[in-house]
Amino acid sequence: MFGPYARARSHAEQNTGVIERFSIRIAIKSRFFEFTCLEQPLHCPRADLVGPKWTDQKYPPYSSAPAGAFPTVHSISRSAAIAAEIRDEILRGQYREGERLPSERDLAERYGVHRGAIREALKRLEQLGVAQIRPGGARVAPIEEASLDVVEHLLDLEDPPDPEMVDQVLEVMSGLFSLAARLCAERASATQRAQLLALLERAKADLATDERIVLMHQIGDLCVEASNNLVLKLVRRGVKTDFVERLDAQRPGMLEPIPPGVPHFQDFARAIENKDGPAAAEAVLELTREIRRHAMESITNERLRPSLARITS
Repeated sequence: MFGPYARARSHAEQNTGVIERFSIRIAIKSRFFEFTCLEQPLHCPRADLVGPKWTDQKYPPYSSAPAGAFPTVHSISRSAAIAAEIRDEILRGQYREGERLPSERDLAERYGVHRGAIREALKRLEQLGVAQIRPGGARVAPIEEASLDVVEHLLDLEDPPDPEMVDQVLEVMSGLFSLAARLCAERASATQRAQLLALLERAKADLATDERIVLMHQIGDLCVEASNNLVLKLVRRGVKTDFVERLDAQRPGMLEPIPPGVPHFQDFARAIENKDGPAAAEAVLELTREIRRHAMESITNERLRPSLARITS
């Protein structure tokens, strides 16, 4: 259906590998339109499209082109909304793993849109990793094969979020922080070590919750920076930005840091001073275990409130 072709204007242009213009014709319902492209070298992997030029004179350029002939902002936003609804249905278990999703025709009728919008929505689901597009239709993919982006959608399925899913996110953060602490204790420079010890000493003070949250993030960031591990930095940044800060913003206080006086801060500081990686990792695991416990209690109590309100009403 797609037939790109290039037309060289002169033998000299062929020798230099430069094509002044080329067209891509796409057939849609027996009509064709072409994209006029900027001058590009032959080896260029991508040309900059500058707009549709109708070859069928029945439809003047940019005016009365048939609906759905080329994507619009509205159709893209509509396909995103459709993809989000089908995605949530998959994540809630309405469709089982390996089950075939409704056909493009059925989905187009259900949402009152052109099949092109449905096709785009299914591509979004495939990119997220929750669906597989195969000959004969799209099927639900195993959740284990989905991209990491699916986690934020799992957290948003319920309000309050599923405690088990929150705990799994915090468990991963705990493991990352523990690894960072071990590498930090073993690899930190003298300056980084002194900065971390100063932060840990400050953590023993009676700080306001907001100050303590900022302080804990500073401790974590410094441990990751001192680890000298680029992959760890990237992974930690992604998980922190996508999940932890999201939870912080939606439910302030759920990830409330540990109050002063907890001996694990002292154990952590001692491990940093002694360059004892395993001891630093164990101290951080104990610290984060307390944070996870508090978060689980907070979410569980929040989920119980509606039930208690119904009982007492």
